Amino acid sequence: MSKISIILLITILSLGTGVNDLDTSLGECDISAVLEEKTLPANSYAVTGYGNYEEARSVIIPTDLDDGTYSETVTRKGDNLYKVDGFNVFLKTSLCFEYAYSQEAIIEITNYQGYTLGEITFK
Repeated sequence: MSKISIILLITILSLGTGVNDLDTSLGECDISAVLEEKTLPANSYAVTGYGNYEEARSVIIPTDLDDGTYSETVTRKGDNLYKVDGFNVFLKTSLCFEYAYSQEAIIEITNYQGYTLGEITFK
């Protein structure tokens, strides 16, 4: 085996290890708010800023969730926003880049410990 082949093999193996380490570090995110979806009456509008408005079917507002550990599936709905599947509950996260579509997750709620309400861990 030539020196170039050995160097190439070592480089490929070391890159593989780094990618796996990165994947495991993205699995946990802080929860900054728990929100509940409320359906609005027909022909409701939401003000979106600077006098703009658009028709709205629902809003999500802050709510409380009992302290505890929940095992649920979640789906990403936007930047730092995940919906708990089957419930009208959303989790606002902080710096969370996990793409999730009906992904199993452990949700730990520990209300008001510093700047976070808990943590979500993706399986």
